[in-house]
Amino acid sequence: MAYRDLYTQTVDFTIDEAQLKNLRETLEGIPRAYHRAVSGAIKRTLLKVRTKVIRQLAGILTVKRKNIGKRITVQAYGESGTLKIVAREIGLINFSYSETKYAKIKRDGSIATAGITSRLYKGGPEIRYPHAFVAKGKSGNLHIWERAMEPGGKRAGRLPIERLNGLSLYEVYAQRPALLEEATEGLREELSVQLASQIDRFLGRTQC
Repeated sequence: MAYRDLYTQTVDFTIDEAQLKNLRETLEGIPRAYHRAVSGAIKRTLLKVRTKVIRQLAGILTVKRKNIGKRITVQAYGESGTLKIVAREIGLINFSYSETKYAKIKRDGSIATAGITSRLYKGGPEIRYPHAFVAKGKSGNLHIWERAMEPGGKRAGRLPIERLNGLSLYEVYAQRPALLEEATEGLREELSVQLASQIDRFLGRTQC
């Protein structure tokens, strides 16, 4: 198993040659069984790891599992496989947030309430965005926005606006590197289990 640079958010691994040799000998004579068994074992192993990663991240972030899961994919090819985690930042709207109700006295003496308070990590500190607001984007989906800063340090009166993001999954692992090791612990053992399952599957078919 090898870890690439975390900026690419991938975990790669290959099957040991000894395991491959045993698989070839065991499934010899069964058409296409070897390649299908290898691919099936790798994919099932990575899906198990994917489930573990999603559960792990959902346990520490305030993001829903479905928003984590769609950023994690698996791919089996040849005698190796990859678990890929998209490094793009997750929109702040997907994290726990509330519209802040605090008073702000405007120049004309009137009082306005505005702002967003968000929490990225479960049990973590709240982050206040005093100029943020919730509105639909061009796609029709809700996002959290702020008006862009103009030259001189003032915010735009109306447009342009910028979408606010929370963390990327890369940042989580960069800040807590031990998490990735924890998520992939036991990967080799799980692969052995899946290889044995594939052998039973194909040998069982030939005996029917």
